[in-house]
Amino acid sequence: PETVMAVVRLNPLYYFVGYFRKVVLYGTLPSLYENLICLFFALSFLLTGLLVFKKTQDRFILYI
Repeated sequence: PETVMAVVRLNPLYYFVGYFRKVVLYGTLPSLYENLICLFFALSFLLTGLLVFKKTQDRFILYI
């Protein structure tokens, strides 16, 4: 159903799994749209992780 697929598409791993399937299972190159979506999610999570790390790096070293 459409409502279920709309919820599934909110999960960022949906796009990465689809990307991996196209390359490994089907042997085709992903489209530019799929490349841009995966790049967007990867960069947004990288920036979020960097911001969280920079904000908590003083306390982070205590747990290592």
